[in-house]
Parts: sequence; C-alpha cells; structure tokens
Amino acid sequence: RTDSAIGLLTKALGAADEDAVAAKFRLSASLAGLKAVHKAAETVAKLRARLKAAPTDQPSREKLIRLLLVDLDRPGEAGKLVTEACDKEMRACLALAAMDPKKLPDQQCLTLGKWYHQLATEAGAAKEAMLRRAVGCYGRALDGDLDKPALRKSALDDYAKVAKELLEIELAAGKGIELLRLIDPQRDTLAGKWSRTAGFNLASQIQPSSVVRVPLSLTGSYEFTVLYIPWSNRSIDFDLPVGTGHAAIGLHVRPEGRYGDGILGVDGKEALRGEGTWHAPSRTRYRCEQTLYVKVLLRGDQAEIIADLDHLPLLRWRGPQKRLMRKEVYENHKNRQLAFGTWRSHVALRGFRFRMLSGNVKLLRP
Repeated sequence: RTDSAIGLLTKALGAADEDAVAAKFRLSASLAGLKAVHKAAETVAKLRARLKAAPTDQPSREKLIRLLLVDLDRPGEAGKLVTEACDKEMRACLALAAMDPKKLPDQQCLTLGKWYHQLATEAGAAKEAMLRRAVGCYGRALDGDLDKPALRKSALDDYAKVAKELLEIELAAGKGIELLRLIDPQRDTLAGKWSRTAGFNLASQIQPSSVVRVPLSLTGSYEFTVLYIPWSNRSIDFDLPVGTGHAAIGLHVRPEGRYGDGILGVDGKEALRGEGTWHAPSRTRYRCEQTLYVKVLLRGDQAEIIADLDHLPLLRWRGPQKRLMRKEVYENHKNRQLAFGTWRSHVALRGFRFRMLSGNVKLLRP
C-alpha cells in the first residue's frame, strides 16, 4: 500500500503547476514522510524475524520497540514487546502510552508528555508525531486540576517549549495550525480583557474594546477559519495584514447608520459601498456558533480578500495593496500581525485554524 501511495504522490508532484509553490512543498513533505514510514516498516519486518530466531537479542528488541513507538506511532504494538530486561522508564511510559489518555490522571499525563518530548529530540522524521503527542498530553493535564501552582507553572513552561517546536515544524511544512493554542491572554491582549475558558478557547469580556493579537508576523498569502459565538449585539472585527497594506473584516458594523458586514480600510474608509466590500443587513446571528473563513491572496502589488460566513459567500475585493489603509488603533501593524477585536461585546472563540499559502511567517515569541 505504501508503494502505490508513493507512486501516486510522485506523479502528482511532477504534474503540479510550477506556480503552485506551496502545494508542491506540501506534496514533497508528504512524499518524504511516506518514504520514511515505508523504510521503517521494512526494518520492522527484519527485526521481527531476527527476534523470532533469537528472542534474547535485547538490542534488536529495543530497536524494534522504538521503531514501532516513534517512527510508526504504534504504542500498543510496542508495549507487547516489553520485557523485564527493558529500561524501567520505558516500561512505565509504554504502559501509560497504551492506555486511553482521557483516563490518565493529570500527573501521569505530564510524565508521558515529558517522555514524548524527550523522544522527539532523537526522532528524526518522526519528530512531529512525538511533539504532537507531547502537546496533547500537556494540554490534557493543563485542562485538568493540577493542585500545586508551581506544578502548573512548570507544566505551562514545558508546554510552551514543546508547542513552539511543533509550531515551527508545521509552519515550515505549510500545514494548518490552531492559533488559540498559541495566543496567551496575559501577553497578547492589546485592550480590554480576554480569558481562557474550557480547553484553549478564548472569550472577551464586555469592555469599550477588547483586542487580542496573534504572535505571528505574516508576509505572504494565508487563510484561516474561525469558529465563534457572539453573545451580545455589538461589532466584531478581524484585523488583517495584506502585503504592504492593512484591512479588516468587520461584522455587524454600522459606519453609516445601518448594520452590515464589510471589508474595512479600503481607501482608508471604515466601510466602502460597492466593489464587493459590503453586505447588508449583517448576517451575524447572536448566541449561535458561526464560521468565518478568510483568505488573503497576494500577487505582485495586487491583493485579493475573500470572506465566507457559515459556508456562504460574504465579501470579495481585489485591487492594489496600497489602497488598503486601515488606521492603526493598536500596535499590531508594525509586525504584520493578525488581531481580533470586539466592541462592547462578549464573544467566545472556539477555534482559529490558520495556514500560510505562500511567503514567510515568523513566530514573535515562544
């Protein structure tokens, strides 16, 4: 099966449009990963045969356990090969890895997260898989009730290090990332108040304005999907770096006495009628989860902004980047950062999936 998949990916890579740089990069990464898995599977077969002939061959046993656990991500199979001769930490952590993570106590989730992070430092092609497991373990522990403040602080510090490593790998590979895990309300709030709710969700408090920024600097094309619930009847906007310009998607805004949804900042205006930049009446539905999809495309000195709300077209604009001149109210334009703002409104963010399509992205802090 891996042989045929490698063949299909190789064919797709050769046929990809030369201009589709991001797509070709992702295909290349997928092909490299699949080849690594195929090679690991071949090695596993040889080691199984060697162990069958010599069950006391401990080096081969430990190498097989590591391949199954790290390279092939099969902790259950790896656990079946453990014997008393294996390392004590390996025996203990493999027993935890084979269990349902949701049923593990918080402290054991932390232990497992640290172990996966340690494995990631030596994992090679499987580093991303180990980091992802580590992030999951730390996330479940932090969602729980760690009773000691010092333990929680240590867990948060460890989580930040692991999450940064994983983020850098995902961004380099052109993969989608969950921005809510990256935003820290204590460090990234520019105005008003934001706080964590369940898991990694974020919520704004009702203030004259509440603004939070994303600690990424963007110079290129990108897209994101936000799941949110507006709990009160006020305005929301998503501030967008667009090449050399800056704009925003404003929902339930009222620049001229009538509520609507629009692209803000074209020619420096808060709303420009026509050119696909305005939709009235507003399609905001209060106390209902809504899905906003935004794509920013750059082509030379031109830009295109696309916004869909609840999977239906909402706004479209295309033109020179220099026309996008939204006034900077908070300090997010200098570093080309995304920001999200509410105005006398309580909004819950439940998902913020982001992906670079071309260009560069820089993480501004851990």
